[in-house]
Amino acid sequence: MIELSHEEELRYNRQIILKSVDFDGQEKT
Repeated sequence: MIELSHEEELRYNRQIILKSVDFDGQEKT
């Protein structure tokens, strides 16, 4: 398993959140 630094973890989580928000936004439109 790959170990991420705290900064990388935050960046990775932010990308997932942004993609989820974009997906939800497209569904509601």
